[in-house]
Amino acid sequence: MLRRPRITAAVVSAALVASVAFTASAAEVPADVDLEGADALWDVVNDYDYGTSGAPCTASTGGFSGAEGGEYDGMTDAFDGGLYLLIDGVVFNDEDGNGNYRAGKQQISVGPTKMSRLQVSRTERAMQGTPTLRTLVKLTNPTNKDRTVAVTWDSALGADDDEKTRASSAPKNRRTTPDDDWIVTSDSGSSPSDPVLTFVVYGPGDLGVTNRQVPWAPEDADPANDSNEGCVVFRFRAKVPAGQTRYVLFFTEMRATNEKAIQTAPRFENVRPASPLMDGISGKVANRILNWDL
Repeated sequence: MLRRPRITAAVVSAALVASVAFTASAAEVPADVDLEGADALWDVVNDYDYGTSGAPCTASTGGFSGAEGGEYDGMTDAFDGGLYLLIDGVVFNDEDGNGNYRAGKQQISVGPTKMSRLQVSRTERAMQGTPTLRTLVKLTNPTNKDRTVAVTWDSALGADDDEKTRASSAPKNRRTTPDDDWIVTSDSGSSPSDPVLTFVVYGPGDLGVTNRQVPWAPEDADPANDSNEGCVVFRFRAKVPAGQTRYVLFFTEMRATNEKAIQTAPRFENVRPASPLMDGISGKVANRILNWDL
């Protein structure tokens, strides 16, 4: 796909001098940065457009994508528009196009945006120990009534060849099901040309979300609609009590081979508050994450 000019971490760091600083290590900058860690680069953008049709994913235009493209180990084009968040079918879009960027943490936060009577924010962080992007979504209900919303996590893959689900958390199952906590996708069963992706959407245990669905995932062609092979979409419902805040948490990882992705994915089933993957997330926040039992 066509690549836009990249604003690298170095360029953003230079821009911080002219930005409005929130703290010594955070500043408001255009939410268009590269986050880097463990040899992975996550191309974070705001208000990105899939294209004219929007197929095959559900979010056709707009939104803070989290990763329009990703690079790892010399492999590029992880996404053609990735990690879109939808609330009740509407794409999250940061209203002012700016983010609170923390260069030292390789992290950017955007929002809040009012959606379905909630205040919605999200924070992306490139983890430094593994090629993993962590996305923490904050859902605040300022009303005096409980709110239940449909949450959609939506990605169009950059893979242009033989996209399939190579593994999932369900034993001996490569057909994605609503019970899967994570899936591994790639464009080749033997020699992927684009980064192999692991999508981690749930932790094990009794979770505070309902109506889990996987409308689309790359797997053997569906005779009813094989055009959706290049798309990954997860859906669930989340309840936010009146006057309270809840969170949803996602991990996305890039690897160079199917084998490495499949080998490392099960560790997400053992994420705990003390895990390095939870660095910077307080115990109070961890206890309010709906899609993980922490």
